[in-house]
Amino acid sequence: MGVSSSDTGTEEETSFSVICWMFSKTRLEVFMFSSTRPARWAAVKSISWADLGLPKEIDDCLNGPGQCVYGCFYWKVYCRNELLKLDMDTMEFSKYDLPPDHGNRTIVILESGEGKVAMFSTLGEGSVEYYTFMAEWS
Repeated sequence: MGVSSSDTGTEEETSFSVICWMFSKTRLEVFMFSSTRPARWAAVKSISWADLGLPKEIDDCLNGPGQCVYGCFYWKVYCRNELLKLDMDTMEFSKYDLPPDHGNRTIVILESGEGKVAMFSTLGEGSVEYYTFMAEWS
């Protein structure tokens, strides 16, 4: 994709990537589209739920768009006190335990500065808890 500059008459190359993932009953698949030549979709990671230490059929427990923080995507495993992380630099997955009683809570993951990851967690009836986590989460 070229971007033309009217001031200099030169063309500057702009590259981009698009990430897409798909959940199935037994696997998580990650695909990437890169605008660099050849511009095409490629499967970059495929991992089974069992390889992540999760139940074999988890598709109804891991849903939602994921949350991007410091170049990593996070998904809440809704039926468990766990969080799944995909590091976009290494394309590696890891799993983290959440504080107790988070199996059915809604959470939001965000950057809290200085490389720390923060999490807001609903308690019900409008109450919210706030946690910060060290760099191993980011």
